[in-house]
Amino acid sequence: MNPATINLGGNSSGTLIPSPSGKYLYMLYEGQQSCDLSPGSISVFAIGATGSLTHVADNIAQGCSLIFDATGKYAYVADSPRNVEGAGTVSQYLVNSDGTFTPLSVPTVPVAAAFMVLHPSGKYVYIEDITQQQIVQFTIGATGALTQASTTSASAYSAYLGGAVMAIDPSGRYLYLAGVSDISLFSINSDGTLTAKGSAATFPCGDGPTAIIVTSKYAYFGDCSSPLGQYVMQSDGTLAAISPVNIVIGLGSFLLTADPTNRYLYANDSYGETTITQSAIGSSGALTPLNPARVDIPLGAISLATVSTN
Repeated sequence: MNPATINLGGNSSGTLIPSPSGKYLYMLYEGQQSCDLSPGSISVFAIGATGSLTHVADNIAQGCSLIFDATGKYAYVADSPRNVEGAGTVSQYLVNSDGTFTPLSVPTVPVAAAFMVLHPSGKYVYIEDITQQQIVQFTIGATGALTQASTTSASAYSAYLGGAVMAIDPSGRYLYLAGVSDISLFSINSDGTLTAKGSAATFPCGDGPTAIIVTSKYAYFGDCSSPLGQYVMQSDGTLAAISPVNIVIGLGSFLLTADPTNRYLYANDSYGETTITQSAIGSSGALTPLNPARVDIPLGAISLATVSTN
């Protein structure tokens, strides 16, 4: 791709979030201590037909987490820093045709959100409230506005991120909350409410997973230890470890992403390190290194994203 890099100006590092349409890429700028102690700014780039990026606008919102509804018409931005407990809000936006945001008529909902996930049905958003130690379920209205529907107690905590990492399986039946020593399991009822089911799996590293990828059959966890956690999803939502684990990730992976078809998995060799490990996801869920197995990133990887433009 030419050019291979794009100048981010003052935005030196951040989390990359593609839009559901694949037309835009958003960078949540984290900078020095941003989103540890205060929200960061969000920039938007247009994705061209060849995958190249064109800068559109900076500072379209302030926050620490960003998700979209299933249509890509609405965006939700949480402003709660990871390591600061207290009151927070989730801002609600209409996504304009150029990828920028316009606040909805009710611009915010009060919840101190650490992480947010969208249900595969597109009907619900689940938000981890770090102050109240609970998962809050919201319904998405016809205008994109969020309405609180239920709360479920959840005390999982990740030492690295000031909250726990969440993921929902593609069928929409189970929600996983990764804490310090295990992965908590919640079943998702027909009305979107959650029922706690205990532990889905224990985790060997005492600081807890920092990234989760869940496919229709398998789950992968990155953490502070060397082997990449690989699991098979059971019929009751619990996770069984895949053995042997043949993918070793340096000091442990903090970033994971799968391609849109869930055939390939990409992981970094620890936060900010200079190597990306790439693997094929086999029929049993086991990972097989691609050729080359690793790709050097000169300045180090702080975020990974794959985009479908179909």
